[in-house]
Parts: sequence; structure tokens; C-alpha cells
Amino acid sequence: MISFLLLILTGAIVGILSSLFGIGGGSLLVPILFIFYPAFPASEIIAISLTVILINTISNTYQYQKLKSLPPKNIIIFFVFASIIGAITGTYIANFLDKNITQLVIGFILLFLVIRSVLPIKNSKNIGRGSSSPYAFGMTGIIGTILATITGLGGGVIFTPAFQYLHKIPAKKIPAYSNIAMLFGCLFALVPHVITGQTINRPYYFGNINIQVVLLISIFSIIGTKLGVSLNHKVSAKHKTILLNTIFILLAIKLLLFRNT
Repeated sequence: MISFLLLILTGAIVGILSSLFGIGGGSLLVPILFIFYPAFPASEIIAISLTVILINTISNTYQYQKLKSLPPKNIIIFFVFASIIGAITGTYIANFLDKNITQLVIGFILLFLVIRSVLPIKNSKNIGRGSSSPYAFGMTGIIGTILATITGLGGGVIFTPAFQYLHKIPAKKIPAYSNIAMLFGCLFALVPHVITGQTINRPYYFGNINIQVVLLISIFSIIGTKLGVSLNHKVSAKHKTILLNTIFILLAIKLLLFRNT
């Protein structure tokens, strides 16, 4: 029987940390689920994470729409088709990955995030000026959705740096672009989990999606977010970076060296 207290704690932790550090919840939720729930198959953990992220991105998209800051329609269309291709490709790749390999991939991604945060950022005159073609955006969408499909991280680890350094999107527009890319990436990455997952004789399940887990994590993540926001101004940027990198390193060590099989 699923521990409701542990689910509540998971949601609260993800909400607090994601709002405190200003990051997507997937990079925290997926490794925490692997650690807290070793009995869960990788497919269920990925489906839970993608659903939680999808709910958040839908809400964010509504806010960006009101601010009129969504990407142009032609870019959105390319994201849609790219996400479909990425989801199909990612599903095929996932067939060859077991739970151990999935945890290894996520562990290395967390270390990549740590390394990226400590490397000096070069001030390029090109950053924030202009953008690349819709086809290039489509390729980014494909790669990000493949990553989302096989790891459940949502693709933000690919989208954000790609939009900044490859596509030269102005910094203030990156959150909206990344959000819309994650929305379609998570949406189409979830389709195989709904189609192939067993729903019959499994209460609270829709394919591989455990509705009970998703609701508890989402609700208490929202509650945790409020606390994280209140703490945000009390912690310096330097201390945030140190704390976040420490958390990522500890999670990576657990996934790389002490994996749950």
C-alpha cells in the first residue's frame, strides 16, 4: 500500500525546492521517486513525472497566453510535429532500457546540470539576438521529447540551454518557449504510457499513470511552492547554487552507485 505520508512529503519537497531554486520539478521528482519508491517500475515513475509536469505546463501556458509571450504559431506547430517524432523515437529506445540504465542516465544528467552551473558563462554578443529557423526548433523538440520519454525529466534540461545558446532567444522569452516545448513533449511522451499501460484490475491507474500518486504530489507540491517562494528572498543566489548542486550530487551518487533494482 502506498504511503500517503511519503507521497505528501515528496510533493512538498519538490514544490519547495523547485520554487526556491526556480527549476522544473522533473529533475527533482524523478530521482526522488526512484529513491523513495524502489518497487515502482521505471515506466510508472516516468509517467507520474510527465503527468505532474504536464499539469504545471498547462497552467503556465495559460499565464503566458494572457501575457502574450507564447512563441509564434509556426514554431508551436513545429514543436507539435517534433514532439510526435520524439515520442515515437523515445518509446522505441525505451524498449531497450531497463530500470538500471534509466537511473544511470538520470544520474549523469544531474551531474551535467552541476557542471553546467559552475562553468563560467561566456558573454556572447549573439545571445539574445535573433533566432534560428523553425526546422532547428523542431530538431530541439525531437531531442528534448526523446529525453522526456526515456527519463521523465520533461526535456527542460535540453530546451533551456538550447534556446539560450543555439537559438539565441532573448532571456526573458526563454521560460515561455521552454514551457510550450515541455507541454507538447510531455503530452506526446505520455501517449505510449497510456496506450501500453495496463488499466484493468489496477485501481487509480490510467495506463501507466497512477492518478492517486499524481494528485497527491501535485496538490502538496502547490502547497510546498508557497513555502519555497517565501524562502526565496531569504537565501542568496550563491547559497542557492551551492545547495542545489549538493542535492543534485547526492541524488546522482545514489542513482549511480547505490541504485534500486
